[in-house]
Amino acid sequence: MKKIALALISVLGLIGCSHEDGVEDQKNIYYPPNYVLTYGEKMFTDFEKDTILYSDSARGYNCHEMLRYKPHDATHYRLFNAVPHDFRDVSIYCKVDTIEKEFMIAHFDLVPQHHCMVGTYPGLDKKTTFTTMNGQRIELGPFHQVETEHVSFRVTCPDPLFFMLQKIRQVTRIKFSRYGKGNWGVLTPRDARYYTFAFTNMAYLYSSKRFEKAFKNYEGNLYDNNKNPIDRNKVYESMINKKLLNLGVVTGSGIGGLGGGAAFGVRSEYITKYAESNNNWPLEVYGHEFSHTIGFGHSSNLTYANESKGLVPILQKVYTEMYADKDLPFIGDPFAVEADPFIEKKNSIININMEI
Repeated sequence: MKKIALALISVLGLIGCSHEDGVEDQKNIYYPPNYVLTYGEKMFTDFEKDTILYSDSARGYNCHEMLRYKPHDATHYRLFNAVPHDFRDVSIYCKVDTIEKEFMIAHFDLVPQHHCMVGTYPGLDKKTTFTTMNGQRIELGPFHQVETEHVSFRVTCPDPLFFMLQKIRQVTRIKFSRYGKGNWGVLTPRDARYYTFAFTNMAYLYSSKRFEKAFKNYEGNLYDNNKNPIDRNKVYESMINKKLLNLGVVTGSGIGGLGGGAAFGVRSEYITKYAESNNNWPLEVYGHEFSHTIGFGHSSNLTYANESKGLVPILQKVYTEMYADKDLPFIGDPFAVEADPFIEKKNSIININMEI
């Protein structure tokens, strides 16, 4: 069973408790360093190797965990930011089943957009005193290995976009796939980084109470492949709990997108044009193909609208409203800068040797 090096734990007193001779021993108190990440991997650059880009363990992520801190192995953690956004003042708290309080294990002044790193847990070789959110101190170590199911991590950040990410309930695993046969083209790093933007917004949209209410209370008929009314609660849960999407790009003549099972793809130009708020066609393709992945064919109006009735008009209406209200993680193209910062002559960030 997978293990992680944390601790057999003993709890010290509150702040003000002292060690021998009434003088508090400061040397083992752990104050999480303020990291500005200068190592790790900048992901989805134009020079990304295929073996990395199409690797689920290296680049895959869950929609509800786009900024995550997870165990990597017995002595290392993995910090992963799948979002095209820099997060500042990021704190990581650890919870172990055997103690009541969370304690801070790391703090990062900056976690850059599309960044991945592997780091070493602090205080592996000696007893170390950590602080909790309310200032209590707890002593950990010497470290022993405990089962991972007894340890959890929580990320905090004051960034408004991070608060939006926390509202995402869609658990879909996003994986980038090469494809390259038939009507499928070869997905590029540029496609992948634009997909991260699009699926941040789409996951937020599907997870929103506004969309859930609009879908479940829609006055028009919503029907399945046999023209029978759908169970809206059941279908909505299938949207939120969709397990996996293998993303690709479509190049077949006259084909806007492909979807079914775990396969999902749209034309490359639709990936980038998704950012255009007034262009409903890419959004229609996204909604159409996603409905295929949850089991609906062209005879259902969850793919093609019938007389302007169906799922796509709901998506377009709610998305337009949320865009106008700035109630989406991204308003406009996050890469619309003077020069795409991901197009470089070489990666300026040092790569860490990672087993994937």
